Amino acid sequence: MKIFNVVCFCLVLIGCSESKNSVSKFDRLDKQLENSKTTNKNSLNLEATIKVIFTLDEAIKNVKDVQEYTEYLYKQDMTGVAPDVISSYQKLLPVLDNLYDAESEKEVGESVWTAFSEFGSVATVAVNSGIQITSGDVIGGSLNLAKAGADAMSLAGDRYEREIEVLKKIKKVKETYLEYVKFSSPIFLKYMTQWDKLCAQRDQAYISLYNSNYQKVVEFADTALELSPNDRESILLKGFALLSLNNDNTISNDEQKIIQFKEIETILASYFQQFPSSTAPAFVLKGILEYQKGEIENAFTSFDEASILYPKQSNALLDLVNIFKIRGSIFRSVESEFIVKTYMSTMEGFGNFSPNFQKAIIHRNLGNKPEAIEEIKRHFFRRGNQVVQDYLPGDLNFCNKYLPTVFSEMFVKRPFVDIEVSEGSIIDPKNSLRVKMTNNSNRTIENVRLFLCIHFTDSYKDNYQVFKVPDALNSLAPYSEKDFEEPLEIIYEWLGNKKIVPEDIVKLRGVIITDDIVSWIDEKDFKFQTAKDRSQEYNKLKTDLPRELISVLEKSEISVDQGYVYNDIVFTVPKELINSEPYVTINDVNSINPIQSKSKQIDGQKLVYKFRTRVSVDNLKEIHIITKSGSLKIPIPKS
Repeated sequence: MKIFNVVCFCLVLIGCSESKNSVSKFDRLDKQLENSKTTNKNSLNLEATIKVIFTLDEAIKNVKDVQEYTEYLYKQDMTGVAPDVISSYQKLLPVLDNLYDAESEKEVGESVWTAFSEFGSVATVAVNSGIQITSGDVIGGSLNLAKAGADAMSLAGDRYEREIEVLKKIKKVKETYLEYVKFSSPIFLKYMTQWDKLCAQRDQAYISLYNSNYQKVVEFADTALELSPNDRESILLKGFALLSLNNDNTISNDEQKIIQFKEIETILASYFQQFPSSTAPAFVLKGILEYQKGEIENAFTSFDEASILYPKQSNALLDLVNIFKIRGSIFRSVESEFIVKTYMSTMEGFGNFSPNFQKAIIHRNLGNKPEAIEEIKRHFFRRGNQVVQDYLPGDLNFCNKYLPTVFSEMFVKRPFVDIEVSEGSIIDPKNSLRVKMTNNSNRTIENVRLFLCIHFTDSYKDNYQVFKVPDALNSLAPYSEKDFEEPLEIIYEWLGNKKIVPEDIVKLRGVIITDDIVSWIDEKDFKFQTAKDRSQEYNKLKTDLPRELISVLEKSEISVDQGYVYNDIVFTVPKELINSEPYVTINDVNSINPIQSKSKQIDGQKLVYKFRTRVSVDNLKEIHIITKSGSLKIPIPKS
């Protein structure tokens, strides 16, 4: 490590010893940056520092010219940014000065900026060098800090070698840019190394959260806060974990609870003070705390405040997403996927951090199911205005886990509505899907928006990509089917591989959202597989069917119409069974050849399943009913 320090010191010395180019065009910006350095001497924020490093690097690639980048730099919030990082951007000013000179000739200026934007990201150089150093190649990694930028520039310069004027400008920019790279890379690497240490602790906190080990969440969050006392994520993680410990009755002593309440209040007060533009998730935690203290009206007020603030604060809350994406390129795992999604849930207000879900839980606990259902609807309608459809599966799974009885009542007729997904026709865009919906229920479904959740090959378990079907259905009448008019083109890559449909589809589900419905909608094959899985689980557990289901099934009817070619069997059961999501087959669903229904309908107060088969009546042994509460077999009469 001493070698590395010596090399970095030399690089910094080289950068500092070189003559400073005129920055006359940037005197005001230079003073602005200098003032930020003075202000931030005693208020370093690691998150803010890392954000600036990556956002300014990314901006070079995304803006069209030096003027636009300069304006971006002027507007950049430097609050809490490390002074030496700000110094590195002062080193960038001579580069911008030379780029301004090139803009006097428009065509030349555009070419020079294009070349400059391809020189290479200093942050990326630092990341790659850091990986090299970590792996043991200290000298090689250190030298790479100074060399990588020059190599990138040489390539860019070669591309324009026939354009003499452009090449002259590029060479002039190269000199000042090299100074910037030499000076900045060691600084950036220093803070990125600190940030990696912080992230390692936060990652462990997220993984512990996934495993519901809230005590470990607190421990890892505390370690992270020792590294960076004002780390926003760690504060939120710790606050949520402490509240979850209270909710799990881990702390039963009233005196201990009072102490813990005060600790959470202190944490939240500190958060509100430090992050006034990112308070939405803190208001969610405040609402949970108030509910635990018995202050229900105050809790509702806090949740309402969070609902108002989330859309307003989305940009401020999500400003680190790109950094997570960069980290995701370094490590690919199930855990990293969960970490990013949990971060997004915190900052977008879904899952545990949905103010509407938290209100729904309170209403459920108070016995107010209609109010709980309305809050679930509000959540999805609120999110309809946010670009977060990728996390629809997570939201529905949250409802299934924490609000099962309420959520299942939102659309009890779900088992009688199917989707059918097929490959697009020859006139459709390549790699597209066609979707059809079938309504076997007795209600009209209006204003239907449909999302397809697809699990692709090579993806992690339960990792769905979400695609919105282009058009909506104005209505779907009872006992009818309708095609979505527009095909859905699938454009998706995973780890550099473009996914092809239907070959790369492992599992597919739909999500339907209407004015009053939010629900999973599945294909027949998926429902069949779910019934098989449930039946196998019940066989392992050997649980008895609930008495209320038995009483309903005692009212069921079976009719057998024996024909010369086909045998028609009709199974009828009271409509009350629909709440249990029944699936019906002839013979055991896990037998070699179970017979699935030809049709199913809600007919008045009855559920009617119709079967047609060539199998002889003697071999039709039983009706197998599989519900979410258990399964039962009813013998089929032979006449």
